[in-house]
Amino acid sequence: MAKELPFFKFNATEWITGNISYESYELQGVFIKLCAEYWNRSNKLTKEDAIKRLKEPKLIEELIKKGYIKQKRKQIKINFLDTEREEIQAKHLKLSESGRKGGLSTAKARLKHKEIEIEIDKEVDKDKDKRVRHWNENIDVNGFQKK
Repeated sequence: MAKELPFFKFNATEWITGNISYESYELQGVFIKLCAEYWNRSNKLTKEDAIKRLKEPKLIEELIKKGYIKQKRKQIKINFLDTEREEIQAKHLKLSESGRKGGLSTAKARLKHKEIEIEIDKEVDKDKDKRVRHWNENIDVNGFQKK
């Protein structure tokens, strides 16, 4: 889902005023790198994969210990990113439902329009048949109008 959601919100004020700003630059760097990896993997990242990717097991443990990230079983959890993804998915579902409803309305309108066109075509065909019959009745075998 990284292609559909290539970025997450980064609130500079929250970053600067949040507790993470009191940590070492090294820990801050691992945290933001971990956030990017987590987001890129659609919020599914194991602690083992995080350690393989970032090669900083001690700093990842420190982030867990200090509560910046959570660990649930073997999975890493980053609350603000989970909340953001849920909001985006809810919005997507709402827009999809609206689009579906709009599509149905359009389809119904087109169908109704098509039915009207068919009825008009039938009426035109009836009139055409009457004109052709009338014309044929007034023409002789040589193609001249009868007198």
